[in-house]
Amino acid sequence: MRGLNGRVVTIAAVLCVAQAPAPARANDSNAALALRLVSVMGVDLQMALGVRSIGEQMYRTGQLDEIQRNCLRSVDKAAFTELLQESATRELNASELRAAIDYFESDAGKKDLWIAEYRRSVARAAELGLRMPDFTPAEYDAMRAFGASPVGVKLLSRGVLTQSQPATDGIVRKTRQLIGSCKGGR
Repeated sequence: MRGLNGRVVTIAAVLCVAQAPAPARANDSNAALALRLVSVMGVDLQMALGVRSIGEQMYRTGQLDEIQRNCLRSVDKAAFTELLQESATRELNASELRAAIDYFESDAGKKDLWIAEYRRSVARAAELGLRMPDFTPAEYDAMRAFGASPVGVKLLSRGVLTQSQPATDGIVRKTRQLIGSCKGGR
């Protein structure tokens, strides 16, 4: 009888463990941090704007008709968010994700992102009468420190969210998919 009770207890314990929710993995919290970083940096929006720009160029060169161009004009940042979130999760650890979020949510980080946007379209900025932001000495020091940090080098110098091989492959694949979808398999 004692052997049977031990066996029942063991089976019950196994069943309880099997039905218990799985503990949260580090990757789950990293995924949430990565999503926040992608959002703060606005890199998903930049990818969507890039596809829209490709659509305009393809329209001007006769590769798309007006309906197809308008389809590409409707590409939203959400088309790239998950892909970039995966890239951030793959390329950055939790402490790097937190450091990057803290930086890009700071005044210095926001200005750094603004400068990047300004440089992407100097002509458009000039057209709108925008100028480079002024930095306090503390903001300038924060920019230099982040840019020299391991995560700053990964994000700003190496561009790991968009320029690593897996990220580039995914972005190209997604862009082709969106263009193909808008062209309707033509």
